[in-house]
Order: sequence, then C-alpha cells, then structure tokens
Amino acid sequence: MNRLFDSELPSAYSAQREWSVPAAAPLERYPHLAEAWSWSRGRIRQIGGCLRRAAPSFPQIITVAVSGSLGRLEAGPPSDCDLIVVLSDDRAIDQTHRSAIMRSLWSELGSMGLSRPNETGIYATPTTATQL
Repeated sequence: MNRLFDSELPSAYSAQREWSVPAAAPLERYPHLAEAWSWSRGRIRQIGGCLRRAAPSFPQIITVAVSGSLGRLEAGPPSDCDLIVVLSDDRAIDQTHRSAIMRSLWSELGSMGLSRPNETGIYATPTTATQL
C-alpha cells in the first residue's frame, strides 16, 4: 500500500506545520537543515504578515506564492526571495501597471531586508491566472 495516499497528509502549508518526517529524518541530526527550516518558516511568516497588512493596497493581486530556496524551506540570510505574484485577469492591467505593482509590492517588503531576485528572471514580473 502506498503510504503517501493512505494516511495523514499534511493539511497546512509546510511553513505552518512542524517537520513532517521526524522518524525518518529527525532534524536534530541535521543542524544546517534545522536552521534553514526555522529561518525560512520565520521569514515566510513575516512576509505573510506584511502582505496581509498591505493587501488593501493591492486589490489586483490574487495570489503570492513563495518559491525557490525559501519555498523549499532551505533558505538562510543570504538567500533571495523568489515570489510568484498572480494578478487578476483584468485587461486594464498592462505591462506598465504590472511593473508598478511589483515595485510597490517590493517597496512594502523592503523593510524586511529581503534580497530581491534577478530583475530579468522569472520572478521579476507578475503573471495572471489565465497566463498560468
């Protein structure tokens, strides 16, 4: 029987739950992983809080997902913050407006000291639900 499907799948995002495989890979045996797990979870909580406070200023944003090392909970202080930003399908949001939304979003997140991803990479511009 496949254990992945027959028992208790996590019901929360990984950053919101405890280490899910304590018997197979106890974190105390892997101090670097434990440190990255803890640091990443704390940073994601901070990002979430900042985004919840800023949400009224960004009605076009329907989803923000954390990706990269931070999303895998493997990040540390030198890691950049790869965010996938999904905007509504409103046709009035052209590329200039999308860029302005991202600048404003990063302005909100700037107080956290997050390293921004490469400005020409896939995380530099938002997408829409239809484009996904």
